[in-house]
Amino acid sequence: MEELTSSITSIRSLANSPSTTATERVKILDSLRKLMYEIEQAEDFHHRPKQLPMLQIGVKVGIFRMLCERENTRDEADVNIGVSMNNDGQEVECGKRGVGIKGAMTVVEVAERKGASVDVVGRLLRYLAAMNVVKEVGSNTFAANESTRSLATDAWEASVMYTIENLLPICLALPSFLAKTAYQDPTEPTKTAFNQAFNTDKPYFEWLATDAPPGTLERFSLIMGIPRDLAGDGNEGGCFGVWEKGWVEVGGEFDEGEEDEVVFVDVGGGRGHQCLAFREYFKSVKGRVILQDLPDTVAGLDLSAQGVEVMGYDFFTPQPFIGARNYYLRNVLHDHPDSTCAHILQNLLSALKGAKIRRGESRILIDECVLPDTGVDWRTTSQDLGMMAIVGSKERNRLQWEGIIKSVEGLEVKDVRLYDEVLGGCVIVAGLMDRNEIEAKRAAPEQGEEGKWTIEYKKANQRLPDSISEDKINKPWRPIPMKRISAQGAQKLLLWVIPIVLIATYFLGGFEETIAMMVLTWMYNDLSGADHHYLTRNLINALCFICYSSGSTKVAAGYELWKLNDRMRQWLVIVACIVFSALQMQDMADMRVINFAAGELFLW
Repeated sequence: MEELTSSITSIRSLANSPSTTATERVKILDSLRKLMYEIEQAEDFHHRPKQLPMLQIGVKVGIFRMLCERENTRDEADVNIGVSMNNDGQEVECGKRGVGIKGAMTVVEVAERKGASVDVVGRLLRYLAAMNVVKEVGSNTFAANESTRSLATDAWEASVMYTIENLLPICLALPSFLAKTAYQDPTEPTKTAFNQAFNTDKPYFEWLATDAPPGTLERFSLIMGIPRDLAGDGNEGGCFGVWEKGWVEVGGEFDEGEEDEVVFVDVGGGRGHQCLAFREYFKSVKGRVILQDLPDTVAGLDLSAQGVEVMGYDFFTPQPFIGARNYYLRNVLHDHPDSTCAHILQNLLSALKGAKIRRGESRILIDECVLPDTGVDWRTTSQDLGMMAIVGSKERNRLQWEGIIKSVEGLEVKDVRLYDEVLGGCVIVAGLMDRNEIEAKRAAPEQGEEGKWTIEYKKANQRLPDSISEDKINKPWRPIPMKRISAQGAQKLLLWVIPIVLIATYFLGGFEETIAMMVLTWMYNDLSGADHHYLTRNLINALCFICYSSGSTKVAAGYELWKLNDRMRQWLVIVACIVFSALQMQDMADMRVINFAAGELFLW
């Protein structure tokens, strides 16, 4: 036992040594945690769920703040008051008479401050001391320790309350949600364990802004301000320290920028925690620092005294600041699926293209967790499961992040800089691709004749972000995945083609059918009519085939000769029935064009 005590003393000394780095300290902690899991018994595991509710009670009673206030005043504990009941029903004193402990409080003092039962408060403090959240310094006498000091802050109080009242119900709903969905990966932000737990069809962040209980949004904003990096060794500004070498330097001196130049735009930056940290770290920078978030989030926020401009902005809309030095996204993209991330980056890409930087270039700084291939930290795996349960998203590895960035034509990864070895915190630096590289990538794929003559109107259902992501995997020969045309180019093409088609069909025939097809196409693509059920998709396609057959026959036969008689109606109904009953076959992995064509010939 003496050897064990000696080992514990050595470990404590090593952990508290000034020469021990933050990374080493966290590794010591994780090693001890693994050891605890290895030697604990099932009964220990059984008691763990009580920890968070007890912390919540401690916050609501105000225990942590009381102990910290007493510690700061250094008053002696009032020990001459109060009795409690022991297990035999006998009255006992809560605190020894005549013994005062500076910076501590008795159970009776805490209970009287709150107007609570002495017995309840005593049992709670006894539990918190056993969990080392407070320090027991005498009989029924307690003081603050490092954990107490953390839990007495606004941010960590908010974290405890948010975890119990918001996150815990979602975690409890996750098992039944996954069972109900056959353990499939959730990909829609409105079909998650959160939606099940809170009985809402709104995405999490919309619910947070409109329907969440009072105080929830404020707590969430406070939590977002808690420093995330656990191992910023030699990196006073956390993620900011890794940028300095990448910043434009002039003659070895840090470039201070021009006073009217926008040097830092924090997109989706909450209440401005990172903007303030940026100003603190880069004190010599003269340029403008902009905080952007939804109007409700930044309402009433004034940071002008700290040199930060506040702006209400939705990052799903075009970026109003063109050519800023840095566009910063911290913990934004991990809340969204790949296609939505690409849409957010596309809005920033347009801002990069308009850059007129005096020196250097405009760039996007993506501050996110980058998962290693093996040995992912337990905190990060917890965060990943939280993303799945709340917003139907995920934490990503380097290849996944690079894939998202490369999906935005003209954008490329310039660098990936690790600043937190424990949690995998990285700054992914993205910037404009060189024009020659863009052209080279467009020309790289071998272009067969069938690809060169792809019918242009097919781009209508290939230009949406989800379709592009799917085509890159399943149909890479299509024009947009092969970079023959961009999604924006396809959209511009449609703006020209649609009026031309309407005018042509008005004079040549088929105008009514064209209007009907455009409405059906809009329902199929933009309203996601193809995604809800395969019968809905087949029905829309069948109606489109009727319009196509009717319109093309009208043009071929001549408008004057066209008569929609009973035989023609029968023919259109037969075509519609074939399409409605068999169209899903074209999505089977083992089908090819020649097989499908042979089947059509057999039917006729």
